[in-house]
Amino acid sequence: MWSNDYIHVQFKDHGRSKVGADCWGLVRIIYQERLGIILPSYDEVYTDVLDRQGIADNYQQHRQDWLPIEQGFEKEYDLAVFRMLNLPTHVAVVIKPNLMIHCERGCGTCVSDYKEERQWSRRLEGFYRYAASSDISSTVSP
Repeated sequence: MWSNDYIHVQFKDHGRSKVGADCWGLVRIIYQERLGIILPSYDEVYTDVLDRQGIADNYQQHRQDWLPIEQGFEKEYDLAVFRMLNLPTHVAVVIKPNLMIHCERGCGTCVSDYKEERQWSRRLEGFYRYAASSDISSTVSP
């Protein structure tokens, strides 16, 4: 499974490499390595991952870059967005329906079931597909 290539990535605020990454940093690494898509860094828009308002404001500002996907229709490489303290501040990459890879403070990178694990299912804000490549499935090797 392709996600195994990223499990060793440790958490690091503003991290944008396999040496250390925050949740958005991990998304950027996966999109660049697996899809050839270079996403913006956004590391200048928030102090650290506890700057939830800065992250949420950035999310709202750039939301148009992503197409909303109805739950049940998400697929590999879609973005899952989660609310923390009622703000959309955590992102993950869908591995396959119900399964995601993400990186968070205190845990590092891990795979979680966003449907069955209550901590994630109750926080799910939505799924999104990168608008510049809305047919990602045709560019992804199995």
